[in-house]
Amino acid sequence: MSPTEQIDWREAALQADAAMKAASVAWIVDVDIVYSSVIALSLAPRIKEFAISAAKLGDRVYVHRRGRPTLTGVSILSGVILEGTGLVTEDGKVEIYHVIPGVGVGQTLTIPLRLIGNRPGA
Repeated sequence: MSPTEQIDWREAALQADAAMKAASVAWIVDVDIVYSSVIALSLAPRIKEFAISAAKLGDRVYVHRRGRPTLTGVSILSGVILEGTGLVTEDGKVEIYHVIPGVGVGQTLTIPLRLIGNRPGA
């Protein structure tokens, strides 16, 4: 788009509205990200992949916490960062991007999630 072109914001909003109405929730799945440590895991960006048979390439995946993360059974209030969207890398496979706090030897970190797959309309 050149600097002299103008966007028709009303038309753009109508197109976005139509696309959203044409899309529908295709699947909802509850999953847990779990890390059990034999060695200490440090704070670092990570990817967790889930096998979700209903997921299709092109689905939009929304990530929601469905409970507090726990570290060895005790709720933790900070340190977990989730990207609000996931990625379907191929049919049946969903990746979730996240950062976790340090997990010490003998500890287990559990992050309960709900994934919602929204499929664009044809």
